[in-house]
Amino acid sequence: MVNQDELIEILSACSVVCKKCAAACLMENNFEKYSICARLNLDCAGITNITGELSVRGSAVLYKQLEVCIEICRLCAEECENHPEIPLCKSCAEICYRCQRDCESYNHQHSI
Repeated sequence: MVNQDELIEILSACSVVCKKCAAACLMENNFEKYSICARLNLDCAGITNITGELSVRGSAVLYKQLEVCIEICRLCAEECENHPEIPLCKSCAEICYRCQRDCESYNHQHSI
């Protein structure tokens, strides 16, 4: 079970790690190879951030937003797994998968 405070914490942590991972990808010499990863990381950072804000406010659209968050976290984690040579990508994949699971759990708990 994931409570609201835990949800907000993982969303915030995921946003920060995704921003760091995007920066690491952009620092690599092969922009074409890492550009998709960087874009997905920035998308994930923004979406997890707004999802956390909606949770804090108790927004009526939180549960719809959680569905978007679940999807972007999965996509970001899968892309990061393609770049094991970048240490931050491994960390990012791990936290994105955790965020995905926690969002799914929270959404399920509150949709019953």
